[in-house]
Amino acid sequence: MLDAFRQVVQAANFDDHVEVFTRGVPINIELSHVLELERMIHFQPRCGSITRLRARDADTVGVISVNESGHHAWSLESEA
Repeated sequence: MLDAFRQVVQAANFDDHVEVFTRGVPINIELSHVLELERMIHFQPRCGSITRLRARDADTVGVISVNESGHHAWSLESEA
């Protein structure tokens, strides 16, 4: 998983926006690695949620957001 993410980052240009669609475990692996956490599973991504990362290069990755769901109609209805 970490190698696959690294390859995606290395293949992209600096100003590219890249979308990766996956399930919860790969998200947890990457977030745990980026945040230098010892365990692998820390987060429980909701169905259809968005986690955003920013990579300057394959070794410099930061977390922008985790588990965004405001784009879902059910999420918007609960805010009303």
